Amino acid sequence: MNQLSDQLANPNVTPERQATLDAQILSRIASEVAKLREQEEDVLQQIGNALEKENIDREKALAGADSASLRHDLDTIQERVKSFQGRQRIPKQFPEVNSAREALVACYKSVSLRLGRGVSRSWFAGRMSTPNSTAQNRSQISRLPLPN
Repeated sequence: MNQLSDQLANPNVTPERQATLDAQILSRIASEVAKLREQEEDVLQQIGNALEKENIDREKALAGADSASLRHDLDTIQERVKSFQGRQRIPKQFPEVNSAREALVACYKSVSLRLGRGVSRSWFAGRMSTPNSTAQNRSQISRLPLPN
């Protein structure tokens, strides 16, 4: 131990010896840097593999969720189509409904035309709220034929 400290304390190291020491130190540093770079490459490869696996798992999960969501949307649309088709069959099965619908539309059109030609809304509202008109409406409704 004393020899090492004496050698370090001795400033008279020959240039050849200093060059040899420097070369050895540089060699060790270079080998350590190479080892660290290899370790870094291994770690980066492991991280990349882990991320790739995670992304694949996430895509599979999303694909499953997307297909379930699409199936639900498709079922909902099919229910709406069936409901719409059912509503279209009503006029064919019950022609009275279709004629009543047409009469109602004609009534609304005639009222809107009268309102547009100068008949005031208050006049129309007054006509609809009189006790006689209400009684007349009820009697007309009671005379309508009921479906069998």
